[in-house]
Amino acid sequence: MPPLPQRTLTKSNAQFQRAVKRLPLGVSSTFRYWGDTRTVYVSHGKGGRTWDIDGNAYVDYRLGYGPAILGYADDRVDAAARKGMEVGGVFALSTERELVVADRIAKMVPAAELVRFSNSGTEAVMAALRLARAFYGARAVSAGRRRLSRPF
Repeated sequence: MPPLPQRTLTKSNAQFQRAVKRLPLGVSSTFRYWGDTRTVYVSHGKGGRTWDIDGNAYVDYRLGYGPAILGYADDRVDAAARKGMEVGGVFALSTERELVVADRIAKMVPAAELVRFSNSGTEAVMAALRLARAFYGARAVSAGRRRLSRPF
């Protein structure tokens, strides 16, 4: 088996020394901390690969924890994002496109008679809990043996 290529982390280690003064463990998520001398800082990504600020290339099996399923800097996704920005981005009011997307989802998932969008998984779970409480007339939701008694 050929030896693994050597990588240098000079810039990443210097970034870590600066970051650890402001961010716990030098990162904004514990999952990103790989050790005081092994934590890397990404410069950019393309497809399924990322490059750190030292120029080392990695195959990124995490893909942004899921949302970058097509990889990074995908031309199709970038073009769609630019098109969305041309109309103004995200609004605090509804748009006609919401119905177009909801219809598409309903075609793919026939049981989805009504569609509600959310900004995060946390927001979606909170809405599901509210719906469950309303349906069952409950003040709280049981999670296994523990009871979540504080309403949202």
